[in-house]
Amino acid sequence: MKVLIASDSLEIRDAEVIRLKIIDTRRYRGSEIIEERKRVKMNDGFVTVGEPEKEVAKFANAIDVDLIAVNDPDLGLNVAKEVSKPVLIADNLDNVFERCLIGYNPLVFNDIVKRRIENLPFKDVHIVHVLESLVSTENVRCAKIIDFMKNVKEKVERVSDYHVKVGEPVEEILKTAEEIDASCIALNTSMKMLPIGSTTEKIAKSGKVPVLIWKDLIKRNGFIQRL
Repeated sequence: MKVLIASDSLEIRDAEVIRLKIIDTRRYRGSEIIEERKRVKMNDGFVTVGEPEKEVAKFANAIDVDLIAVNDPDLGLNVAKEVSKPVLIADNLDNVFERCLIGYNPLVFNDIVKRRIENLPFKDVHIVHVLESLVSTENVRCAKIIDFMKNVKEKVERVSDYHVKVGEPVEEILKTAEEIDASCIALNTSMKMLPIGSTTEKIAKSGKVPVLIWKDLIKRNGFIQRL
């Protein structure tokens, strides 16, 4: 796995790491950029000048990395708008690939989706779907969702368990992540511009667990979707 890390503090084992240091043109101007460029030295990566999210996207596409890792939620969310590659937002990458909780919208399941789940870089995978309300007329729908999630679990060896919750999506996803001791939550947005107050944004900024944003899955397969 090839990982582009846009952070001075993140470390990851068992991966090919490419480090990127960005001199932010929104913070430095004119001669300040030149002085900062002289000061910054990278023995194991690259130094570039520009807007951080655009520079990260440019390098990620040029080098064709498998994953982008940052420790700043705002940067991670902005990068996710620019690229289709997975973006991991975390303060620490130790054991982050142990157990993943995926926000799953039961719309599509086929061989392509199955391979996608099986190829995720996590040892253990759980899936969750949150119903924001449950009234008597929705009992049939809930039963169908449970059957669908059960079917996915049976067909994909990587999925250890499935969870169908009722309530506020952010609260229920975070609660489920705590219940299963998830090392990461995988979510997605189908939009280039994340809507203000989106589930993805709120969970990424909660700081309670690392968040993986993987936009290309919904574009290709309808697999992970903003809840």
